[in-house]
Amino acid sequence: MKRSTLLVLLSILLLLSCNKQAPKTGIDFTFTADERLFTAHAFMNAAGFDLEYREEGMHPIRIEIRNKLNERLSSSYIDSIRTYYFSHIRSLGDYGTYAFALTPAPEFNLVFDSASSSPWTAKDINALIGLNEQLKEFYYKADIPGLWSEYQPALQEHHDKFKPYANLAFNDLKQYLGIKELPSDMTKGQIITAYSPLMSYYNAFTVIVNNDVYIVNGPQPNDPSPSSYYHEAAHHFVDRVVNDNTQTLEKVKPLIQLAEENFDGIEYSVVEESLVRALQILLDTQLFNRTAERTLEVTNNEYRLGYILCPYFVETLPEFSASDRAFEEYFPELIAGIDIEYETNRWNTFWDEVNN
Repeated sequence: MKRSTLLVLLSILLLLSCNKQAPKTGIDFTFTADERLFTAHAFMNAAGFDLEYREEGMHPIRIEIRNKLNERLSSSYIDSIRTYYFSHIRSLGDYGTYAFALTPAPEFNLVFDSASSSPWTAKDINALIGLNEQLKEFYYKADIPGLWSEYQPALQEHHDKFKPYANLAFNDLKQYLGIKELPSDMTKGQIITAYSPLMSYYNAFTVIVNNDVYIVNGPQPNDPSPSSYYHEAAHHFVDRVVNDNTQTLEKVKPLIQLAEENFDGIEYSVVEESLVRALQILLDTQLFNRTAERTLEVTNNEYRLGYILCPYFVETLPEFSASDRAFEEYFPELIAGIDIEYETNRWNTFWDEVNN
């Protein structure tokens, strides 16, 4: 499909109104800064986590805390926690997941029930064996009580800025997907939103631990909005449906294998991520009144990251959302509509243009 044709298609699809009527019910979110998360992410920063995506550098609070930790911790102790960290290199989300399975400071006892947690959490927690003992020692050596007392008000102020938008985001997703109720695994505990400036810019994660749902945002360059929640919230609606249709997804194996030629480690999760990122793009388009050209640009950015089905979903989902069908019912048909030959040619043409 030529670029101009795709732009016309996007323009038409993005003009389709979303006539699904999902009830705009309020969800009781908790917006409270979490000392366990603060401790775990401070530990990572002190131990060697230096990743940052923003060209301008880390969040000012992250810089301040890193400097203070470097001043107050002995070089021998820093070496010891670096030894632990570099033998247990995991993501911010994994360390955060572990923190949410701990009792409050300063005990940090591990209390975890895999049956009431996200499917992957047991693996993540087992990969960080002994972290609770590391955090107990770090808590005192780094004077986390003092840092927490100093920075908790600012962290809570950031949390409060997100308050107006969580319900709006969930209602937007429910309406777009024709879903009336939250997934059952989101109704058994609290839904807790957290903010961590000790994360890299543009990072976020979500996890269920011991029935509580956590949605964690790192720093972002713009003010909070419903868009701050779309991606992580969408996973709770999308992942279950994708996982319930593994046989249907056999069809897309050739496309996943094609993406793997450029990107390692992409499996069926590429379907989930392509869907979630497409939903983010489409909801952002509505929220910010984006043009079709901007939507195409953002879609191509996701395509470059290996999300080979993102353009297909961006083109197809608006027509579905304008119907009266529920996403769970529609998903097998959505996958059945994928033209493997066309998507293969689209992928090869895209990369030929990028590389020439």
